[in-house]
Amino acid sequence: MSASEVGGARADVAPHRGVLVLIMGILSWMVCPFFGIVAWVMGNTDLAEMRAGRMDRSGEAMTQIGKIIGIVSVILNVFAILIVVVLFALGMGSFFMVGKAHMDAPVERNDAPQIRIEQQMPPMPKAPEGGR
Repeated sequence: MSASEVGGARADVAPHRGVLVLIMGILSWMVCPFFGIVAWVMGNTDLAEMRAGRMDRSGEAMTQIGKIIGIVSVILNVFAILIVVVLFALGMGSFFMVGKAHMDAPVERNDAPQIRIEQQMPPMPKAPEGGR
């Protein structure tokens, strides 16, 4: 048996990093979106190396899946950040300001003058009927 039959990889090519790319893609969903960028870049680089014949092609599927997961994670996170920025720009971001919401609430005002009954003028007496 040759080395390629036992290990599955040729001796003249670099080993694939499909598992690492896949882990980076998964971590981009669970831990930090920046891992999605790493998975995207590593996936592109490794797939280009595999197609050129300089890297083992047995990890191509894992590399492709990790790259796709990273791309989707990056796109969704950029979309979420844009939504938050737009909400703040429109002035609806006060929801995110935890301790300040009650201070900005409108105060109920009544600008009508306060009139007490004691201050009102007594009614005028009626004029006698029938003349003088």
